[in-house]
Amino acid sequence: MQKTSFFIIGLGNVGLPLARMLSSDFQLVCIDNQPEALAQASQLRNGTRIISGDATSRLLLEEAGIAEADTVVISTTTEKINLEIARVIRTHFDVPRVLAIGITQRGIEELEALDVEVESIFAVSANGLRNRLEHRTKTVQGIGVGKNEILEVEIHPQARLANKPLATLRPKNWHIGIIYRDGNIIVPRGTTVLKPRDRVVILGQPQVLSTIAERLSFRFRDFPLEYGDTTYIYLSGDAPPEFLAEIDHLLQRLPLRQAVVVRPPGSDVQAEQLDKILASHQVEGLQETVTADLPERAMQSAVAEHGHDPGMIIFPRSTLLRGLWGKHRHQRRIKQLLRQVNCPLMLCSGTFPYQRLAVPATELKDFPLALEKALEIASDIDCSLDALLVRPSAYISGEAESNDYRDLKKITSDLAHAYRTSVRSRELTGNPIRSILAELPNYNLLITRTSAELQVGMLRSFMHPEVSWHVLWDTPISALLIPPREATL
Repeated sequence: MQKTSFFIIGLGNVGLPLARMLSSDFQLVCIDNQPEALAQASQLRNGTRIISGDATSRLLLEEAGIAEADTVVISTTTEKINLEIARVIRTHFDVPRVLAIGITQRGIEELEALDVEVESIFAVSANGLRNRLEHRTKTVQGIGVGKNEILEVEIHPQARLANKPLATLRPKNWHIGIIYRDGNIIVPRGTTVLKPRDRVVILGQPQVLSTIAERLSFRFRDFPLEYGDTTYIYLSGDAPPEFLAEIDHLLQRLPLRQAVVVRPPGSDVQAEQLDKILASHQVEGLQETVTADLPERAMQSAVAEHGHDPGMIIFPRSTLLRGLWGKHRHQRRIKQLLRQVNCPLMLCSGTFPYQRLAVPATELKDFPLALEKALEIASDIDCSLDALLVRPSAYISGEAESNDYRDLKKITSDLAHAYRTSVRSRELTGNPIRSILAELPNYNLLITRTSAELQVGMLRSFMHPEVSWHVLWDTPISALLIPPREATL
C-alpha cells in the first residue's frame, strides 16, 4: 500500500530538522528555492524528492504532485509567503491536512480561517511539528539532552505489550516513568497493567526506546487473528462460481489456517471444490456440518458446537442478504449472528481482487474501528483505501452535524498517520445512502460497522435509517462487516 506522503515547504531552521526527524516510513517531498538547503535535504534519506522553486506558484505545486499529498507543512519564516502558499493549496488542491508557521496574531487567524493547523513561531520547533504528525509517539522538549531519550507513547489496543502487568515486561535499558489514563495520573508499580489508549512516558537508551515505542504504539497481530484463528465458511448449493474463487483469493491473504465448513444438503460438488482450495493453501479442515437449517442459525450452531474461535465468517452475499423477510428482519438476524460469533462477517459478491477499499464515514462512534481494520488489511495487500465522507447540507444540518463531520475528517487523517499509510478522503454531497451507493461501484471491497442495537422496527427503520445498514444491504460489491463495539469488549 502507498506510504503516507508528506510535503515540507521551506527548509529553514524548522523544516530541515523536521525532515531529518520524520520516520523513513513516510514518503517525503521537500520544496525550497535555496540550493544549499535542498542539497542538505537530499542527503537525509533515500527516496526524498527535492524540488527547487517558488511554492506560491500553483503550476509548481501541481507539477510537484501536491494534489496527492496527505499532509503539507509550510515552514518558511515569512508569514506573507506562508499565507499565500496556504491560499493556493486550499483554493486549487484537496489536501487532507495542512500545517503552517504563524508569526502575528492576525496571520495566525487568517491561516486558521483557511482550515490550516498553526504553530506560533515563538513556540514552534521541529519536535512540536513531529509530535503533531506522529501523534502516537511524542518526544519531550526542554528536558534531558534532546536525543529522544524521553518519549510519550499511546498504547495501541493490539500492541504487543498491552494488557500485561509491568512486572512481566522486565525492562532493560528503559523504564516507565508515569501513566496517564482517563485524565488521571498513575504511578507505575509491578502490578500495574497497561491498558489500551493509556499514555505512557518511557525513559531510556534512545535506540532501545524506538523499538519499545513501536511495540507499545502499533498493532502486532495480522488481521483477523485478534478475533480468532479459524475461518467459518457457509457453502450453499446455489452459490455462484465466483464465490469459491473469492474464498481462494481471501485465503491467499489471510493468516487463517483452520476452517469449519457449514453447508446444506445437495452441495456435495461445491464441497469437493472447496476442499481442494483449502488443501492448496494448507488450511486444515476441522469440521464439516451438513444442515437444512437457516444459514444464520446453522452458523451460530456450528460456532457454539465446535468451540474454535472464529476469526472470520464467510457467506455468499446472495445467501445471507435475501429478500424474503425484508431489511429490518434481516438486520436483526445478522446483528444477532455478529453478537454471538464476535468476529468480522464477510459477504462475498465476487468483486475481487481487492484493489480499492472503501470505508463510509457515517457514524462517529462506528467509523474509527472500521477504518483501523481497513488499514490493517490494506497494510498487507497492494491496494488503495478511501474514506467516504458525506458533507452535511448547509440548509438542514446543525452545528452538531458539522462538528461530527470535522471530527470524521480529523480521525481519518490521524489514523492514516498512526498507521503510516495513505488514506484519501472522498467528500460526497447529497443523501448519504444514495451518494455512498453511487460511489461504491468504483471499489472492490466495502468495510463497515453497524450499531449493536437489535430492536429495529420497520417504522423506526424508515424514519431514522441506519446509513451503514442500508449501504450494506444495497451495495453491489463484496462487504466486510466489523462486529459492534459492545461485542468486542
